[in-house]
Amino acid sequence: CLYGSAGILLGLYQLFTILLKVGDGFNEFDLDSNTVRIFRWGFPGKTRRFCLTFSLDDVVSIGIKVREGLNPQRNLYLKLSDQREIPLTQIGEPIP
Repeated sequence: CLYGSAGILLGLYQLFTILLKVGDGFNEFDLDSNTVRIFRWGFPGKTRRFCLTFSLDDVVSIGIKVREGLNPQRNLYLKLSDQREIPLTQIGEPIP
């Protein structure tokens, strides 16, 4: 009974996460206004909309982290002048 209830709750959590499109969003590089905008959807509440905006002057480079093996990962990162690395691809999403 305990494992069945836990399984149902975990399944409902995953279903609502998919239906609400948590983590979905876009990356916008606007050369006209010289800005980079990263937008993501979160869970319902005060922080449902997550938007980061940077100047293109703060962007140092776009980095790639590749880890091969049993659980391979390929991630794109936006590297900023203050040494922050902001992921541009979602975990598990293939790089085109």
